[in-house]
Amino acid sequence: MQSARAAHALRRLNAVAFERILMSHGTPVLRDGSRAVQDLVFEEDPEACVVRPSEVRFAPGRQQGEAYGRRDAAYARLLGLETLDFDLSEVEPSRRSTAVHRHDGDEECFIILSGEGEVHVLRPDETELRRIAVKAGDVVAFPPRYQVAHSFKCTGSEPLRMLGFGAPGNERVGVVDYPLSGKRLTYAWPPGKLHRYYLPDRRDVPYFEGEPED
Repeated sequence: MQSARAAHALRRLNAVAFERILMSHGTPVLRDGSRAVQDLVFEEDPEACVVRPSEVRFAPGRQQGEAYGRRDAAYARLLGLETLDFDLSEVEPSRRSTAVHRHDGDEECFIILSGEGEVHVLRPDETELRRIAVKAGDVVAFPPRYQVAHSFKCTGSEPLRMLGFGAPGNERVGVVDYPLSGKRLTYAWPPGKLHRYYLPDRRDVPYFEGEPED
């Protein structure tokens, strides 16, 4: 049973890791392929509802110079979840997780597991980022009705590890604004489909264009 479980887990991990690599490069991904792999795993392995730490593989996340650096493990995809989305993320020391952004309708919640860092927040009526210290055990949430833009930074010597949960406010489409650069992202749910970043005068701009590098 152990060897069979290991083989099924590897098959599932490979499918999800490859999918995440495609997504990190902005390539649209369809769910049907990985769903077929997950269904096969669940049919043949009665323990497939449990993900062990040894089964988790990180895929490349957002990387840019010395300012941004994180990697993600797609827990929700490993477990076959489709409406609840959550990842395990690691933010590298002295780097930020993402560009400062806010979701138009999606709820987000983060549980800090280890490390030290800051959450950078920008309210709609403010022009300066607030930096709030966070550590293991803290929970950070962003209800969409408050429209608070945010990003995380690792301030310690070890990676900042956190579980990030997301729930879509609309089952079909989503909008993300990047107030420091003026960009907007539109995408179709589930994640990975039809990602497109654009500025008022241009479409399909790079993710980090216009974002601060310090």
